[in-house]
Amino acid sequence: VIYNYIDKDLVIKKSNYNIKVEFDYNSINFLTVCRLVKQKAIDRFIRVHSKLIKQGLKHKVYIIGDGPEKENLQKLIKQENVEDTFILLGKKENPYPYIKNANYFCLLSEFEGYGMVIEEAKILNKPIIITDTAAREAVQNYENSIIVNNNEEGIYAEIKEVLQKKIKSFSNKQEKYDNSKI
Repeated sequence: VIYNYIDKDLVIKKSNYNIKVEFDYNSINFLTVCRLVKQKAIDRFIRVHSKLIKQGLKHKVYIIGDGPEKENLQKLIKQENVEDTFILLGKKENPYPYIKNANYFCLLSEFEGYGMVIEEAKILNKPIIITDTAAREAVQNYENSIIVNNNEEGIYAEIKEVLQKKIKSFSNKQEKYDNSKI
């Protein structure tokens, strides 16, 4: 398998651009970067988020991306009454400052390949939460990761645990990203 080349230095440089990131720094912030399509299961994430908010577990979720499911997701966000805590940011030309400033990067898809955005989150030393899909290969040796059961209950249980422990990050060990194999 030959993976796509990622310019580590460019990712780090772009993550430091002075872009206003609309996060609530008094809260734990989860971020996803994806196309808004059914396979990414953002609707499932909205329901999990809503349930946790109703239980008093304060946090915010930010989604970068656009796609055909946007309108349906906006309706579900409104229906679940989480407009202030589950935010669709739309497409961003430079998502790296957002990834850098989030407490957690999440990719909670129903199915997923080897996500390059996971590699970018690793370069920025973000704790990563993913569902058990083929993407688990990307975090096998990354100690700042949690692989959760690929269902609503599994996602709920793990995010609840993170919130109850008020964990803002895992290890400070910097990921040594290496393109030499590519």
